[in-house]
Amino acid sequence: MPSSERVSKEVSRILRVLRTQFEDCLPLEKGYKNLSFGAGIYGLKSRTELLYVGMASAFRTRFQTGH
Repeated sequence: MPSSERVSKEVSRILRVLRTQFEDCLPLEKGYKNLSFGAGIYGLKSRTELLYVGMASAFRTRFQTGH
């Protein structure tokens, strides 16, 4: 299993490649109403660290079905 530091570096690299600052991403709203049904890459973050980066073919469906 990769170290959290290694994973964090890889996630940062991916986000740089995508030219997306994590802080500029959308927060989740109740019922996921602000998420589109479109495809893309998403990240989950606690208050202090990035926890997960994933891909979805439909954002809202991914979260409504219990990601």
